[in-house]
Amino acid sequence: MPVEMLQIPTADGQADAIAAFPDHGERHPGVLMYADGFGIRPVLRDMAHELARHGYYVLVPNIFHRHGPAPVIQLPEHTGEEVRPRVMARLMPLIEAHTAERVLSDADAYLGFLTTRPEVGAGPVAVTGYCTGGLLAVRTAAAHPGRVAAVAAFHGPVGADGPGLLSELTARVHFGHAEGDMPPEALGELNRALDAAGVDHTSEIYPGTVHGFTMPDTDRPYSRARATVLRPRPAARAQGRASSLSVPAPPGGAPADVSGTSAGRRRMAPSDSRCTSPAPDRTAAAGRREACPRRDRQTTGGLR
Repeated sequence: MPVEMLQIPTADGQADAIAAFPDHGERHPGVLMYADGFGIRPVLRDMAHELARHGYYVLVPNIFHRHGPAPVIQLPEHTGEEVRPRVMARLMPLIEAHTAERVLSDADAYLGFLTTRPEVGAGPVAVTGYCTGGLLAVRTAAAHPGRVAAVAAFHGPVGADGPGLLSELTARVHFGHAEGDMPPEALGELNRALDAAGVDHTSEIYPGTVHGFTMPDTDRPYSRARATVLRPRPAARAQGRASSLSVPAPPGGAPADVSGTSAGRRRMAPSDSRCTSPAPDRTAAAGRREACPRRDRQTTGGLR
């Protein structure tokens, strides 16, 4: 299965990216995949490859392209808790510089690029993202209601921009939260905002997980919940659509369907938060807050 290195023209220069897709000589629904704050690295290549294996053209852009090609900073092969603070200290200036305006400008370029690829079929696309990338996915879907049919975000600060952004979503939505991401009242508030906006959604906690559970190159993955994360329903793949996708089940549960049928929507699990950051890791040492960017909408568009 091909995995290509690409250059995407943007308003601020070329953005390097990887793309994975089936080698069948056919056209496939497009998926825009936003990495977490650590950016493009071997595990993201593997995740793109895995999703492409289900019949999708998967584009993973370097969201930090203004600072150089990926990897923008040298990352260890495995980001354990002992090195995480040092890595995050170098990444935070890049995350803070990636304002909402830059996010939307880049999203225009990424989606436009997908339409030019001979391997991508006509019609809407799906967007998925992890951690910081989850918020980018939501912003992209909200800004392009006619082009994004499904969006999934995992252990991300998806509500950082408030209910106004959520009300602009027309795509089918799945939010998969780590158990430590938010207290129950915050999850309830998020889900009520989605309900009020009429968003076709599932929003649930994956029990037993901590922030970053989709990433096997950290100390935080939870194998049964590890997500690529969108998987096509057979009918959707056969019809070449990106609007009807499923996601891996939380431990002991059935796969959630991004098509958002009424049964099983808005599932919530008890949560416990001992940290004021949006997505704390309860196993981290007391006082550690670098697990997920803090919210600061005015200066960083929610990506801090």
